[in-house]
Amino acid sequence: MLATARIHRHFRSHGSRLLLTAPFLRQAPPSPRRSLSTPAAQAAPQKSLGAFPTEITTLPNGVRVASQDAPGHFVTVGAYVDVGSRYETDETAGFCHMLDRLSYKGTKSFTRDQLLSEIEALGGNFFSQTSREATIYQAAVFRKDLPKAVHLLSEVVTEPVISAEEVDAAKETIQYELLDMQWRLDSSLQEKLQRLAFGGLGWLGDQAHLITAKKDDACATSALDRELDAVRGVAGVGRSMICTDASLAATSAEAVRAFRSLWYTPDRIVVAGVGMPHQELVDLARASFGTLPPATSEVLRRHTTLSVPSSYTGGIVLIDTANGPTSPFPDDQNLTHVFIAFEAPSLLDPDV
Repeated sequence: MLATARIHRHFRSHGSRLLLTAPFLRQAPPSPRRSLSTPAAQAAPQKSLGAFPTEITTLPNGVRVASQDAPGHFVTVGAYVDVGSRYETDETAGFCHMLDRLSYKGTKSFTRDQLLSEIEALGGNFFSQTSREATIYQAAVFRKDLPKAVHLLSEVVTEPVISAEEVDAAKETIQYELLDMQWRLDSSLQEKLQRLAFGGLGWLGDQAHLITAKKDDACATSALDRELDAVRGVAGVGRSMICTDASLAATSAEAVRAFRSLWYTPDRIVVAGVGMPHQELVDLARASFGTLPPATSEVLRRHTTLSVPSSYTGGIVLIDTANGPTSPFPDDQNLTHVFIAFEAPSLLDPDV
């Protein structure tokens, strides 16, 4: 994991630099702070979390069900799949990003319009999100609609229709996102920082590495992209979560379906919820996810092979944009972007 800090300063001279650094420094303990503006003495008493214990059940096929009951009119439920960009390869780079864009586009039981109509009828909030280590499909609905929400989530996760037409449409969407991100440096540089921290880039040492942008570059970070793209075989959390132009061109519906079949296995799926009795969620998960066939020994072997450990390497990169391209958007300000990141413990670390 990375703990990151981001600094934006207005740069008043004719040029600017972009600084990305991931040094070897010990983290200082966080200072205590309150999240509410009301005085502590006036804060409303809250029930201890211990009053709502988290319960976990594993279905026969390996799907895990976790829940915590809590009062309220709404429930939150989700299917969390243990796959993200860290499990991709050069051939499947960006496939989790693609699957996220393909979610809720139709299933074997619902067309796209039918699925959207079912979701709208619930009046809840459905969304999906991918990260380096997990893909999330989640919903927040009224308590009475929990069975329907679990069923719809199971359809989206286990029975999606990934057609060539939908993949082509998703490619266009992602292509637009890539073009937009070129000049949204607060987002794009954060992705590149992860690559610098865990990418094992041989050209990074203890000294700052200076990259000079050129006037004819597509964007301010094109020079860095060229050096990053020249390094093949990056694995683990050093991989970017975002598709690239090259990976988009090579992406096909058949390849995306194969990737999903490889990783969306019962042993890698967790159905979790808050606001319902545990046994109710177990019964719903068993009905919707319990029929998934367990992963074969060959699939499990491939999971192990592709689960490559990541090593923090760190490094410092400076991008001199003084003579680089200017943003095509007139409202963009000429800013200096500084990103500083430190190695942090894993969520599963015993110290956390």
